[in-house]
Amino acid sequence: MERQRFLDHVTACLGRPLPSAAPTRSVSGPPLAYALHPLATEIDRAERFKQELEQVGGKVVMASSRAEVSTRLREEVAFWKARDIVSWAASEFQGWGLDSFFAESGCTSFDPSAKGAQARFRKAALAANIGITTVEFAIVNTGTLAIAARPGCPRSASLLPTVHLALVKETQLVDRLGQAFTGLHASGRITASALHFITGPSRTSDIENDLSIGVHGPAAVVVILSREAPSAREAAS
Repeated sequence: MERQRFLDHVTACLGRPLPSAAPTRSVSGPPLAYALHPLATEIDRAERFKQELEQVGGKVVMASSRAEVSTRLREEVAFWKARDIVSWAASEFQGWGLDSFFAESGCTSFDPSAKGAQARFRKAALAANIGITTVEFAIVNTGTLAIAARPGCPRSASLLPTVHLALVKETQLVDRLGQAFTGLHASGRITASALHFITGPSRTSDIENDLSIGVHGPAAVVVILSREAPSAREAAS
């Protein structure tokens, strides 16, 4: 059925006129009462995030410096016996001090400027043991990672490898989902081609209630959470 005829039919059935414009919103983001009451007055948000994610089968490793982040990253690669590693574009890891790791590990980083980059990277990600990304935000009360797909950040890096390894800065922790949406709106990332909210490894029980891990995504989710104080440049941005 032609679109306008379909809409006219629906409005006639409802007994009210077809709106000529989208309704306006007077507020955005989480309700004020929701935002004014954080998780607790005294709480270690990093530890709470770790607790929540590990309760659903994820793993969180703390790091107190960039050097320790690099060490913990190498330890995870060794733990998972990873031979094939993929990651977002190298530009997405500025400030993490991981140039030597990427050079030594043989990691395949996505290059959005290369011809046929999407197809080649998707093939590499499908065969990879570990996919490395950063995040937009990490949501404390559910242990959730908020990730936006952008030109240098293909979805395949977090969805296709066996292990999704995410690098998170403590400054990216937010208490609740609504605050993540507010931050995404403010940064303009809400217009990304896709937003993913990842809470632990992929799991499904839709076939005879038989729990299966890693069917629709990674079988393991690991977060390296950097508790290093932000630099003056990062704080200003």
